[in-house]
Amino acid sequence: QKPQTNSINIALELGYNISPKFYAAFNIDLIGFSFGKKFNDGLYIKNNNGTTGISAKPTVFNVLLISDNDRGSLNSELYLRYKLNNKWALHGGISFLFSEYTTDTKVQQVPSPNDRFRYKSAGGLLGVTYLIKN
Repeated sequence: QKPQTNSINIALELGYNISPKFYAAFNIDLIGFSFGKKFNDGLYIKNNNGTTGISAKPTVFNVLLISDNDRGSLNSELYLRYKLNNKWALHGGISFLFSEYTTDTKVQQVPSPNDRFRYKSAGGLLGVTYLIKN
């Protein structure tokens, strides 16, 4: 059904200027919210048995807690930026994205009732940065 989660989060970034040209950084989302399309006819499969008609939507409230206790959709990045000149830079690194959906009912009962389902992904990132300050 073409899932899509959109998030607006406040992030923390820690970085270090290795040299005048190179900057290394780590950032992580702390808190925010997500929105996207609600699914009304999802399929939940457990032990080769399926339950149809499951409704789910992106978890609205995003907050960084500790590991699997995190809620919502959060992103973190580890990257290196190379300054081309006073206005432009290139950066590349690794991005970790958690996308979470909440169902209308607790469809998973064991080990405990659960209505939140998360997809965790890691991938490379490439970007161009416009620098406002030197």
